[in-house]
Amino acid sequence: MRRPPALTEAAGILALWLAASAGLQALTTRSADWFVMTDELLYERLAISIAHGHSPLPRVHATLVPNIDQLYPLLIAPAFGDGLVPHSLHTAHLVNAFVICSACIPAYLLARRVAQGRFAAWFVSVATLCLPWLVLSSFLLTEVAAYPAFLWAVYALQVPLDSPSRRHDVLALLGIGLAVLARTQFVVLLVVLPVSLLALEGRSAPRRHRLLAWTSGALAVAVVVLLAKSRI
Repeated sequence: MRRPPALTEAAGILALWLAASAGLQALTTRSADWFVMTDELLYERLAISIAHGHSPLPRVHATLVPNIDQLYPLLIAPAFGDGLVPHSLHTAHLVNAFVICSACIPAYLLARRVAQGRFAAWFVSVATLCLPWLVLSSFLLTEVAAYPAFLWAVYALQVPLDSPSRRHDVLALLGIGLAVLARTQFVVLLVVLPVSLLALEGRSAPRRHRLLAWTSGALAVAVVVLLAKSRI
């Protein structure tokens, strides 16, 4: 019995992700120490705080610190739930490989939707796993989570541009939120999306995407306030 194309594609892209992750982790797990000491130690401490305090809020030695980039510490927190730091570092570097290689999934979905061809989608997905950016998976840095998060956000932004609906607008906002939690600089996507909608739909964009327009504006203001407070 022939399997549906969608299931075959899903199985293929998952197999690519797992195979690439398994190969990369053989290299990342060789890292037994910090290289970018200050930054890596910070994200390690944030992860330890999440694992032991059972709270997603950014704390270092029980002190709340101004940090929005909490996605990466959340992802590696289970590695620091128990055991000694050297073992936890090994596990975190293992997790890094699977997190950063997951970028091939949104890359495939985005190319499949835009190019509407399997060959182009597979090419883009494989190319995503061949970039020098993957070297950062040997470090405890937010770039590890930011790479796939950004691609998921771009995919989420493309969907309402192609198929306008309230549900897709919510998807776009969730994608932007995920990206901002990975790297605060991705807040610029709150500007990219409205500009893209205006360019494609003109004056009808604010009316057709009213939820998106109001929410994007509110989020932009909130992020500016948070950034201003973090610098005080």
